[in-house]
Amino acid sequence: MSEKEEKEEAGETRMQEIENELKDLKLKCSDLEAELKKEKLEVLAAKELISLDTLFSLEFLGAWVFVLWCSDVLVCSFVLGVLVLVLVLGVVRLIFLNLKLEFGFTFFMCSGRFVFRFPNECHLRSASRDLGPISNC
Repeated sequence: MSEKEEKEEAGETRMQEIENELKDLKLKCSDLEAELKKEKLEVLAAKELISLDTLFSLEFLGAWVFVLWCSDVLVCSFVLGVLVLVLVLGVVRLIFLNLKLEFGFTFFMCSGRFVFRFPNECHLRSASRDLGPISNC
C-alpha cells in the first residue's frame, strides 16, 4: 500500500471514530435533554406545591390574625367591664362615705349581709327585723 492509501484509510478510520463519537454525544445530549425536562417538571411541581403551601400558610396566618383580633376585642371588653365595675364600686363607696359623714354610720359587708355601724354600737339589720348586736364587729 502506498502512503497515500494509508493516509486515506487512516483518515477514513479517524472520520469513522469522529462519527461514532458524534453519535455518542448526540445520545448523551438527548439523554441530558430528557433528564432536564424531567427536572423542570419536578421543579414546576415543587413551585406549585410551595405556592399552595404559601397560600395555606397565609390562610392560617389570616385565621390567627382574626382569632387574635377577636380575643383582643374580648379582652378589651373584659377590661372595660372591669373598669366600669371598679368605677361603679368607687361611686358606691363614695356614696357610703357621704352617708357616714352625713348620718354617722357606715355600711360594710359581714357574712353576706349589710352591716350598719354606728359610732358606739354595732347592729345587724335586715329588711324585716333587727337581729341584735354583733360581738365581732
